[in-house]
Amino acid sequence: MNETTRYLLWLLVGSICLSRGLRSSRAQGLIMMSTTPLFGRGRLILQSDVGVVSVRGADSRRFLQGLGTNDFEEAQSGTSFLTAFCNAKGVCLDYAQVLCTDEDFKFICQPSSRAGTLLAFFDKFLFPLDKVTVKDESSTATLYRILGEEGESSISTGFVQGENTFTFSESDGIPSKCVLVQEGGSSGILLGYGDQFVQGAAAAKLTGQLRRLVGRPSMAIDVEPYNATALEAGLMHGLHFRKGCFVGNEIVSKQVRTKAVRKHLVGLRCNHNDGGGVVEGAKLVEPESGEVVGFVSSSPVPLSEEITAMLSDELQSIWGITSPALGYVKTKLAEKGTSLQVAGVEVQVEPLAFPRFAVSASPAPPVEKVKTRGKDIRVDLEEVKGDEVGEETPEEKEAARKATKLAAMAAKVAAMKAKKKKG
Repeated sequence: MNETTRYLLWLLVGSICLSRGLRSSRAQGLIMMSTTPLFGRGRLILQSDVGVVSVRGADSRRFLQGLGTNDFEEAQSGTSFLTAFCNAKGVCLDYAQVLCTDEDFKFICQPSSRAGTLLAFFDKFLFPLDKVTVKDESSTATLYRILGEEGESSISTGFVQGENTFTFSESDGIPSKCVLVQEGGSSGILLGYGDQFVQGAAAAKLTGQLRRLVGRPSMAIDVEPYNATALEAGLMHGLHFRKGCFVGNEIVSKQVRTKAVRKHLVGLRCNHNDGGGVVEGAKLVEPESGEVVGFVSSSPVPLSEEITAMLSDELQSIWGITSPALGYVKTKLAEKGTSLQVAGVEVQVEPLAFPRFAVSASPAPPVEKVKTRGKDIRVDLEEVKGDEVGEETPEEKEAARKATKLAAMAAKVAAMKAKKKKG
């Protein structure tokens, strides 16, 4: 493809964007449970509508700090992060990617209909004297997602950006970049040889396949019907345990402290490509005992040619032409290779990129108070109790008790030495 042709393609797609007043957004996984590369070749650009809720005003940080599970007080302009919203029982009501700008916090939801749910949630906690403005900006927002290993470099070379155009990375485990274009913004895309540009219903279909490949839960399909907590849905990378109180904080923190997360969202691989019988709501059974140990939340779907052409060889060997199903299983069974049955079909548990359950995945892992003769000493949970949140064996409990005692003794000795040095 010569330079003239490339330039004409850029003008063509740029004019489409300008005529519709498009906007866009995208993101890259920050912490992954599975380290298998998703893409091995090619580049795909998805353009789709997206839900955007803007929260701005002098009290916006204080307002959001008490609601979201991540830290809004310390958020810097230009950063992007994941946050969840829970009820008083710790059940996840919604989650979103947050883009912090100079003027506001933008909550990016997919599908776009989730914006109304999030807006209603915010309205419940707003008081007349709060200096906070909440607005649904979905009608003026479009998201471009550039998929592929070269997604990040594509932003600087492939986009012409103006005002109301934002680039960011999303915490969903898909190697790509996003550009969010809102009202008054514009963006032109420079297509290279072999690039594919998809929009509308086709883009929504591909997005559904991608979310299954990385294990990103749909609120309407994978979370709400099962009253899943943020921890059970694998949203650990959106939970900040040192920010102070938020709605549901006590229950979520207790679940981590007592290792009471009883189920995990996992990927399910069928032994045959069509995934027959593995449907939403189907029971997952442990073959030896016959015990029901979970449920299928998202059924597998055929992968389109656009996706399979880009998948890495390793993932192609795992999934073939069908996406994983998603489901909840008991924590003790949420390990790679665990065999289960659903409607007589054998499935295996597979790790996926999005769900995170280790406390080390949190932007600020929890700490616990250790009682001593003096004052309380705080010890990092991941240093004392290990990485994974699950059920403890008696041996693990005894090891944790000894580690806690040793950590407290070390902290006390250090405090005595410091006091002696000052004296």
